[in-house]
Amino acid sequence: MKSLTLQEIIETDNDALSYKIECWKEYDAKTVLLCYGELKRRDFKWFESLSRFIASFCSANSQSDIDIYLKNTLNAMGYNSFEDLYEKEMNSSETSSPLQNIHKPGVSSQGMINFQDNKYPALKTVSLIQKIFGFVLLFISLVVSLVAFQQGVPQLGLLALVLGFFFSLIVFAISESIIVLIDIEKNTRRK
Repeated sequence: MKSLTLQEIIETDNDALSYKIECWKEYDAKTVLLCYGELKRRDFKWFESLSRFIASFCSANSQSDIDIYLKNTLNAMGYNSFEDLYEKEMNSSETSSPLQNIHKPGVSSQGMINFQDNKYPALKTVSLIQKIFGFVLLFISLVVSLVAFQQGVPQLGLLALVLGFFFSLIVFAISESIIVLIDIEKNTRRK
């Protein structure tokens, strides 16, 4: 059975934590309980299928309620609540040597913990440059199109507008493809 430390659980995003609860048979009971406690601390919105996995986990461990099971497990570990465990772990990660190389959690715009902001900076930079290039290309085609219409050459203006839009679309697609590849890697690594 797999086992995770609280620090590893804290660094894991909501989807991966809920996945660990879904695959509860692969993890020891303490890990599943800590994943549940962390999701609850984050005010994770539970969905029905996850509740069924939690119920089957409790049933397999001869427990009727996961909150009581978590509380009893935390009490046996010497903690009053999950928040108490979390605070002591975060304080010890700031001062103790075994965890001092762990990065402080950053919070993404969705409020989820995110540690992967520094992965693939070159690809993210290329994607940003592609987007900027796409906007510049679109702007230039609009300017050329307007000038051509003002000069009395509407065919050239229409051609500049259509080609500019077409090539800008291709450049934007390349930029988004890079981001999709990064997201695929992140989702694959998570599971």
